[in-house]
Amino acid sequence: MLYTDGATEAVGRDGRVFGVEGLVELVERDTGELPAPEALRRLCHSALAGYAGTPADDVTLLLVEWAQDAARRMLPLATADPIPPWGEF
Repeated sequence: MLYTDGATEAVGRDGRVFGVEGLVELVERDTGELPAPEALRRLCHSALAGYAGTPADDVTLLLVEWAQDAARRMLPLATADPIPPWGEF
């Protein structure tokens, strides 16, 4: 996940700065094993609901989902190097 500082510097309903910890908590609580589009949708809704009003700065969240099969389809057909199993990069 990539995010701008507006996502972590927003003030929460308790009056404290949301922080990286607050963002991590939302990710762990709301995303689970969901596909990336649904996980991002839920994360955005939860973040906005947790802020005290409208954030003063822009808030950008980018969630990237890795799919080994999709990566294979991007390789040239005549590649000599297979993609190693997950975790061996």
